[in-house]
Amino acid sequence: MDGFPVRVLVVTAAFAPALPIGALLAAISVRRGRPPYCSIAMVAGALSVFCTFIVLLLKPVADLIVTPWASGLFHAFVLAAAPEETAKLCLFIGIVLRHDEVDPDRDGIVAGGWLGLGFALVENFFYVSQHHEWLAVAGMRMAMAVPTHVIVGMVMGALVARAREGDGSWIVALGIPALLHGLYDWPLLAAHGYPFGSPSMRIWIALDIPVLLALSALAVFWIGPELAASGGTRLGLASDPVTLRKWERRGAFTAMVLAIAAAGWIAIACGLAIGMSSSFWLFADAGLLPLALAGLWRQSRPRYASPFQPGDHTAGHDSESRVEARIRRITCRPSTSRVAP
Repeated sequence: MDGFPVRVLVVTAAFAPALPIGALLAAISVRRGRPPYCSIAMVAGALSVFCTFIVLLLKPVADLIVTPWASGLFHAFVLAAAPEETAKLCLFIGIVLRHDEVDPDRDGIVAGGWLGLGFALVENFFYVSQHHEWLAVAGMRMAMAVPTHVIVGMVMGALVARAREGDGSWIVALGIPALLHGLYDWPLLAAHGYPFGSPSMRIWIALDIPVLLALSALAVFWIGPELAASGGTRLGLASDPVTLRKWERRGAFTAMVLAIAAAGWIAIACGLAIGMSSSFWLFADAGLLPLALAGLWRQSRPRYASPFQPGDHTAGHDSESRVEARIRRITCRPSTSRVAP
């Protein structure tokens, strides 16, 4: 099969990760009382891909490095992590956080996730469309590379929010995402320098496991609580209880799909371990990040204060009156002033 049907399948495989991960980010946004402001952040993330093309001028320098580990290190940090994260940070601060729909104090983490998703989808298209084994590349990048960019983007958003509040540094907001990005890329790029199935290749691929475990732990045990801590509701989509419940159901379904996908990848790894031992670790790793995103949904529920005080006369009313009372409390909250970054 060739021609137009194959091109359609390639494009579909490249952009398919946007469906479950985008739905999860939108559901988290709405559950926290914020609109799913995906367009501006995704466009900024896509633009950051093209901003990094200038590093291709250093490709001849990279070709001079023949040692696999050194070549992988140069590609991972100099050609990939540093320029890509710098471009994303500049567009994140200069465009996304200045948009009218985005509140930097409340939306920075989720906006960083949208930014990472936009970057990952455009990068995914270039990788998938230029590889003859496009289906295998699309599957692995869907399970590993795309969730990695989303989690690293959320880490950047959390660090930028802290830097704006004076609790962190802008250097840290750039350095930590670049470090995580480079550590994720290095073992995979170094493994390309060895014959397929060789012990050296398996060792380098196995070195990616601690990085993916760290990314998963960051998503569940740090990003989730950070989202919950900054998840106070304001009047918006959260004032419509029907819309809020609908997005909560959609987000729960998406988290369930991600968890099933993660379990499926791990099961495939166990099956392939019998006949293709060199692929075991690679497929096993692919189940960690979707599983972490599913756990992120569980950890990101906002920590609201109880809307009713003891003896409140509205506590005995029906659910509709409680919703109305909650909306009145939301509208009466003083709004915080926005400070340009």
